[in-house]
Amino acid sequence: LVYAAALGIRLALIAWGQWQDTWAGVRYTDVDYDVLTDAAVLMAAGRSPYSRATYRYTPLLAWLMILN
Repeated sequence: LVYAAALGIRLALIAWGQWQDTWAGVRYTDVDYDVLTDAAVLMAAGRSPYSRATYRYTPLLAWLMILN
C-alpha cells in the first residue's frame, strides 16, 4: 500500500511538472537541467561538454546524464 501511494504521488508530480512546463509562465524544470542535458548530448556525440557556453560542471555529471 505504501509503495502504491508513493508511485501515485511520483506519477502525479511528474504529470504536474509536464503540465507546468507546457502551460505555465514559470517552468517547473530548472534551467540547469537543460544545460546538463545539452552537455550530455555533446558527450554522446564525442564532443566536450564545455562546447555548451554555460556548462560549468564536472564532465562526470554530463556523462551520468547521457542515459537521460
